[in-house]
Amino acid sequence: MKKFYLAVAILIAIPFSLLSKANLDKYASPVNSENFKTTVTKDFLLGSRNTIEPTKDLLPQMLGKYKIVDRTIGVYFNSLFSGTTPIVYEPISKTVFMIQTDRYTPTPPADTTRLTGAIYLYWSQDMGANWSKQTIFEKSGDVPVNASISVTNPANSNDPQKCKVLVYSRYFKYDAFQDSYVISGSLFLFPNGGGLTQTGFDEYPELGPLTRNQGFGQQWSFSQATSYTNGDNSYSYVWGTLSPATGNRYGSYGFGNVEITQDGVNSNYSTLPAGWDYTNFRATDDPTTSYNGPMNIDVDPNGNLYACVFNYFSDYVDDADRRPAVSKSTDNGKTWSAWDQFPYQLIEEYKAANGILALQPNSFIFPNGSPASYGFAATGNDEYSFIFTAAKATVNAAELDQVGLIEVYKKNNTWHIRDVATANAYYCPFIVNDTTGTNDATVVDGFDLDPRGFEIQLAKTADGQNLLLKYNDNRPDVAPLITPFNLVGAGMVDTINVSDVYVTYRDVADNNGWASVRNVTDDYWNNKVTWIPKIIPSLTEVPIIEHVTVRFTNTENVRVMAEYPYVIQNFIIDPGVRNEIVFASFDAINPTSIRDEALQRPDGVVGYPVSVDEQINTNILSFGIYPNPVEGNATITYNIEKTANVKIEVFNAMGQLVKTIRSYELENPGLSAMSFDSSDLSVGVYYITLTANGRRITEIMNVVR
Repeated sequence: MKKFYLAVAILIAIPFSLLSKANLDKYASPVNSENFKTTVTKDFLLGSRNTIEPTKDLLPQMLGKYKIVDRTIGVYFNSLFSGTTPIVYEPISKTVFMIQTDRYTPTPPADTTRLTGAIYLYWSQDMGANWSKQTIFEKSGDVPVNASISVTNPANSNDPQKCKVLVYSRYFKYDAFQDSYVISGSLFLFPNGGGLTQTGFDEYPELGPLTRNQGFGQQWSFSQATSYTNGDNSYSYVWGTLSPATGNRYGSYGFGNVEITQDGVNSNYSTLPAGWDYTNFRATDDPTTSYNGPMNIDVDPNGNLYACVFNYFSDYVDDADRRPAVSKSTDNGKTWSAWDQFPYQLIEEYKAANGILALQPNSFIFPNGSPASYGFAATGNDEYSFIFTAAKATVNAAELDQVGLIEVYKKNNTWHIRDVATANAYYCPFIVNDTTGTNDATVVDGFDLDPRGFEIQLAKTADGQNLLLKYNDNRPDVAPLITPFNLVGAGMVDTINVSDVYVTYRDVADNNGWASVRNVTDDYWNNKVTWIPKIIPSLTEVPIIEHVTVRFTNTENVRVMAEYPYVIQNFIIDPGVRNEIVFASFDAINPTSIRDEALQRPDGVVGYPVSVDEQINTNILSFGIYPNPVEGNATITYNIEKTANVKIEVFNAMGQLVKTIRSYELENPGLSAMSFDSSDLSVGVYYITLTANGRRITEIMNVVR
């Protein structure tokens, strides 16, 4: 039977020329990061599967493990894209804050022809064990999407009710004349002096505060946010790519500042800095597109602001000349310096020192040529770190054979470049973009690229002493499925790649360099739409959220419900797909898996590893087959630390049980060996699975003659 891995199946969904590693000019393709239409129907906003309900299980209250916080109608209009800030940690009150949007058709006697949009605020002071929830916006005909949050604490209080939360959100507004929803810039929610209650926020849709970019023919679009507190002065900052009015070119960035006191908003302003408009960057032939990627902003310990981009500038030399650059403000964003561009000659020196013939930001990692996500942090006065992914060619400049996570950083007024980690995947982790929810024969699901690429984030600890890098990457091994299935638009699939969450860290002083990479999920489950705050409590307590696609149960989509195993259903991202918002915390120095067995169910997968808790209970130190490939007899060895009920089984390539080699109670822990006769097996690939007290690991065995 023909096997289709994700990296192969994706060829059906994307033109082969786009995936050709030798086709380097594709790295320069422009992108319009609006990502979806500015006028949409009710059905598109709501989706056709809004009635999906999950099979709810009682979740174990395991400290640090993933736990459901709430459910929302999909991540497409929430935090799927890089231009959002959905989670914040406020270090004085030691509170995690999270923002989510939702939309629904109201029940009569309300007007059921219009959607009701809502914004929900969540906060937890015990690292996710308990959550409070407040509806801070709910209105018929107005639909907020892609919201960002910042939090200040002008009272320096340990009471989260005294924190000041600001929300910046794109929003669609119902247009009765067109009978559709039109993107209408942004909705701003400012604290009015109250606590975290519905009466504690003033609503300012455009045109309102922070909209002086209108003088430039621009509206707010995707907006990220952060904050800074210095004594009695607290500030919330918002920035992002602006959406131009008709006739203006796409590709400019805007900035806004809100000063907060204990009573609420004191002042606010917004600007389009001269160095941030599209004339500073490489132009496209189509004014509705841009080569520009997302912007990132951070604050150093002295309150200086640093804006970072990873763009082609107007004086670019060639398609390899996309570079990090930083602009600085010492007056809370009123004025900004010229761009401090990373010197490209250092790239050439780095390539020569490491035997690299070509180093390119990868269009598979950065969809359409624009960086989907990168890490940026300001670590001191004129000192900062920038981490991105790039493809390397080490043998032939036309064949990019490795993806690296690379840090460029400035320290002591000097730029540097170095490797941080090597990715397991050449392509970024995948999603399935299902847009219909029907059984129409023309439906194409297919595998697609995660819009955030490797979901890279760079965070600082609350004490300012350490940096933590979080990213998603495919596991080095693949997951065989018990039952192959036909993914519409991609063909028969019986083996898949799944992603895990990886972390590494270093001290800001850079005394020890980057630590070895840790896997904090370590499971055959597709981790997607993961976020950590820009500020984290410590390296041993890192908050993280993730979105888990609800299992399909509605009869409208029999194709998915009946044919796709749940591990594949979790790949699906769509405006109308319900998602569980899950939260966990992990220790980046000595991590244990934060996977929750009751929540994340990789059913249909052969030999997936179980939780680390069970690994500790029954630790399998080794499991191997020799020789491999096997012609006749082979020796199976295994080393189990404790007494256990042991079972050794053989599965074929379709995941069907072929035979049980041994099933017994191991009374003498330690190294064991047994002979195995493969003469009754046909030539081919098999999976040998060792199970000990519920812990299971699998080795691939090739039988030859």
